[in-house]
Formats: sequence, C-alpha cells, structure tokens
Amino acid sequence: MKKTLLSFSLIFTLCLISCNFNKTSINRESDKIDAEKVTEELYSYIKQKDFTRAEKLFSDQFYAVTSKAGLHDIFQKTNKTLGDYEGRELLDWKTNIIIGTNSKSEYFFVYEVKYQEFKLIKN
Repeated sequence: MKKTLLSFSLIFTLCLISCNFNKTSINRESDKIDAEKVTEELYSYIKQKDFTRAEKLFSDQFYAVTSKAGLHDIFQKTNKTLGDYEGRELLDWKTNIIIGTNSKSEYFFVYEVKYQEFKLIKN
C-alpha cells in the first residue's frame, strides 16, 4: 500500500512539475488600446522627424537584429522617398497574450499609412 501511495505521489508530482499553467487572451480590446498608444507615440515622433525618440520605443531584441543606425536610416529614407507622414488608418488587428509558465505577447496590426507623396499598407 505504501509503495502504491508513494508511486502515485511521485507520478502526481512529476505531472505538476511538467504542466504548464497559462492564461490566454485573444483579440482583447484593452490589448488593442495599449498597442495603439505605442503606435500613436511612434508616429507622433515620425511626424515630428524626431527619429532619436522613436528609436527608444524599440526593444533590445529588435536591436539584436537591426542596429539603431540602420533603423535611423530607414526612418530618414522613408521620409525622403515618401514625403512627410500625414496619417494612418487601422485596417486589421490581432493580439494573442499568454500569461503564465510560457508567457508571450503577439501583436499584429495592419495600417494604411499616408505620406505626402505616397500611400501604403504596413503591418
């Protein structure tokens, strides 16, 4: 009886250790609002041509694959080629937020962005 109880306890403990406890939120309106605040800040800096402040909105993970100078160059070339930023319209969005053992946040936003010389769709 003791061996059976010990075996059950061991198996139950292993199951608990290997289990993932996560809460998933998909397309929650509050996540959309939070993301749009950051997007608004980014495009506000772009409109002001304050690319240095815009660069501060990007994470260290982003800069692991793109240098700050490279991002700054993208901002400048976009402005030179397309003209001044004029506005944007949200066409589509999706969010997937996982909180728990395997936390992650995914945001997907598609905008129609209007520049002085050009209109394009960005995601």
